[in-house]
Amino acid sequence: MPYSNLKLSSGTNSEPSEGNDEPVISIKAKRSLLLKEADLARVTCRLSTGNIIRYTDVFSNIVGTEPYDEGNLFSFFANTDDIKDVKQLLHKNLPVSQREIQLVRPSNGQLVWVNLTAVPSASSDVFNVILRDISQQQENLAELQRVNQELDNFVYHSSHDLRSPLRSILGLVQILKLDSDPKERNKCLDLIEDSVDRLDVIVTEMLSLSRNRNINDPIQSINTMVEINNAIEHFYTEYKDQGLFFKTDIRQAVPFFSDMARVRIIINNLISNAIKFKDPQKDAPIVSIAVRCTAQQFTLIVKDNGIGIPEDKHESIFEMFVRVNERSGSGLGLYTVKHVIEKLEGTINVQSAVGEGTTITVELPNELLNLAPQIK
Repeated sequence: MPYSNLKLSSGTNSEPSEGNDEPVISIKAKRSLLLKEADLARVTCRLSTGNIIRYTDVFSNIVGTEPYDEGNLFSFFANTDDIKDVKQLLHKNLPVSQREIQLVRPSNGQLVWVNLTAVPSASSDVFNVILRDISQQQENLAELQRVNQELDNFVYHSSHDLRSPLRSILGLVQILKLDSDPKERNKCLDLIEDSVDRLDVIVTEMLSLSRNRNINDPIQSINTMVEINNAIEHFYTEYKDQGLFFKTDIRQAVPFFSDMARVRIIINNLISNAIKFKDPQKDAPIVSIAVRCTAQQFTLIVKDNGIGIPEDKHESIFEMFVRVNERSGSGLGLYTVKHVIEKLEGTINVQSAVGEGTTITVELPNELLNLAPQIK
């Protein structure tokens, strides 16, 4: 049964104060109040069985239910090893101190991390347990470990990617110093220019990734036809000699409000990839770009008939520094796109088959209705 709710007032003992019919707070009530204020759960159980005798409301909140009378504390444990270890210590009359374990919420099977301290009574068949929900701390720790791992990968791969074109440039400079043939020198200069372009792409993608993590631009109206045409013109030098055909179908009947910088990152990366992975075996490489926009949602579909992506790479292409083939760039493009879309609370879907092409669909919320009172 739950610990009874006590009516509390200031004081240091349970004797009534003069001129006041209300009881003064007792030491036991003080302890209960402190536990509740500290968001700590207290449970009293039978040592011989583990059955629950009393519990606080905080414990009910942690396990997501009201434990029935004589319910067993260990039935909430997710790990049998934890049950075994805790029981062994208690039956040896030893305390369990600050043990991190997982409990299971019976209603939905959700796992909850708690910090558990249990102390057996020296004079009776009971033990007292104090629990604190540390699920958020565990999530924060896991996120910190993930970010640290990403940072390690980023430093390792980016330093390699930056050094590769730099080393090429250094080698070509040495050739320029030794070779006086104008044709060979021009060839070296062209190769140096290519290496510099590679460096520029890597640095640009790094800046996009950093910007997405740290900067939030104001929401504004976006003309998607203008943005898509600008992106096509920007990549003109990449496709002008490749016989590419672009097909656009833009249907934006209502204004689209979002983060302009992030939407540009999405559009530029997807169009760039569609160009980059064209199929040289096909006579008519096509990139189709479609937009549908309602007051609630913006949808961008970029489709190509290029070389396609192997099925086993459909998920991994969004990971940092993953390259589908030798044509891939730094491996940051789609990773950045995914994180940009997550920032905008949208979704991205990939459909692709080797030799047939790729279709990428992005859905983003339109902030039009949220901003309606401000733009009247």
